[in-house]
Amino acid sequence: MPSSPPPLVFSQGALMWLDASQGQGPDAGAIAAAATAIFGGTPPPDWATTLATQHSLDLTGDGQAERVLTWNQAALDQLKNWRVQVETTAPKTIILGQDNRVLYSDMFAPQTLVALTTPETGWPVGLLVYRSGGYDLLSWLAAAQRFE
Repeated sequence: MPSSPPPLVFSQGALMWLDASQGQGPDAGAIAAAATAIFGGTPPPDWATTLATQHSLDLTGDGQAERVLTWNQAALDQLKNWRVQVETTAPKTIILGQDNRVLYSDMFAPQTLVALTTPETGWPVGLLVYRSGGYDLLSWLAAAQRFE
């Protein structure tokens, strides 16, 4: 994946951007769920310090806030130091539901979450991701309880 995706044309208001400065530190449940997703077991003692930000917002349209956890380059480099086989060419994201279940993760995939968008009024938020070769829009599938 290149260090920066190709230009993207969009209309004003079509995409939502999360401001990293407006995020908060992750809560204990999110930290534990992300550790399981990344390490599959017990993480290193100072693992929680690698979490860059957490944003809470309703992405699935159920009226409950999901948690969007992001890792910046410094955090990804630390994961690499711990021998986690994470793809480090772009920021990485894990989205957790209220029950701490992983709804989306690009941690080990050659893709990155670029933006959030509402494809049509009243629909759940879609995830605009960049993969080698272009952009894809992942929609929320309630039956599967994940973004595809």
